[in-house]
Amino acid sequence: MLSRYYVLNSRPGDDQFFDILEDALASLEENASVSVSFQDSKQVGEHQEVHSYSTESGNLQLIVTDDRDIGTRYIMLAAKDIDILDQVSVLADALSVKSIEDLRSEARQSMNRDPIALVRVALASEDHSDVETLELITEGLRSEDREVRLRAVEAGSLTQWREFAIPLAEIYESDPDREVRFVAGHALQVLLSANP
Repeated sequence: MLSRYYVLNSRPGDDQFFDILEDALASLEENASVSVSFQDSKQVGEHQEVHSYSTESGNLQLIVTDDRDIGTRYIMLAAKDIDILDQVSVLADALSVKSIEDLRSEARQSMNRDPIALVRVALASEDHSDVETLELITEGLRSEDREVRLRAVEAGSLTQWREFAIPLAEIYESDPDREVRFVAGHALQVLLSANP
């Protein structure tokens, strides 16, 4: 399945969002004849609550994730073909999605005091690499601050871009912090398994 992620302006705990989502899904059914309905909600680990929606045929899934660890609510749309994915991407307008440009700007301005901003950028990035995001996450990987490096490692892994394989391997081999090395090793395994 093909997928796209959208980082929302809505934060975990904002229950009004689900009313807006239901309205957007009703509009999608009315205007595009795509019927998406709620399936279930579940707690995943300590920090994530996941709300699943899908079409009856299963050719489209919408997953809303409230991630309290990074203070972010995001949506993953997954579809069996690009036409369906493009058709339902109109939901992004109704749900107040943060643009990748805004997320990059926030990360540039606040990376040192809010390293999680790098993770938000990675969540909203495309399947293919782009120069601005590569440079931003690479800057985080080279930071003096271990928290920034940890979140940059996570961000590099989330993008699943091959360009991060060598930097993650270098961090795994030589970062002065044991936890950063451990996380980089795991991130590298995830990245390599996504890019056989």
